[in-house]
Amino acid sequence: MLAVALARARHADQELLDGIAAQAQRRVAQFNSESLVLMLRAVAFFGLRHDPLFTRAAVQLPRAILTFRPVDVTTLLNAYAAVQVHSPALFDVVTPFILEKAPFFTPADWLGALRGYSALGFKDQAFLSALGAHLDARRLTARQLSAALVDCS
Repeated sequence: MLAVALARARHADQELLDGIAAQAQRRVAQFNSESLVLMLRAVAFFGLRHDPLFTRAAVQLPRAILTFRPVDVTTLLNAYAAVQVHSPALFDVVTPFILEKAPFFTPADWLGALRGYSALGFKDQAFLSALGAHLDARRLTARQLSAALVDCS
């Protein structure tokens, strides 16, 4: 994907980025889970906060999330958090997914999801309960544990 390549190269051509984002917004229903989250992450990297792609992706999320992996969910959450796009619809879909797939989340996935929830200022008791039940704090480094405590506060 061109947007991901531009983000990795740290090359910001605003006209090109706007065109890519506009085309992605029109075709978001055709994206697979990985392409969707990588595109959102690239758009977030360039700070395109008001891009309609975020709104369109949230609308498509109930269908798209069926093929997500835990890492896709954490990337999605953190893309929205990076540009502070607040969408209650995002959590209406993401939280049930996390609860259903909780056993498949690695410690890094849990910490990434927690970081996304925290950065968006969204406290969800069901998510926090699942986090407490499935994340073994003994497997975390001191830095990870510290970050988790900050994100929970």
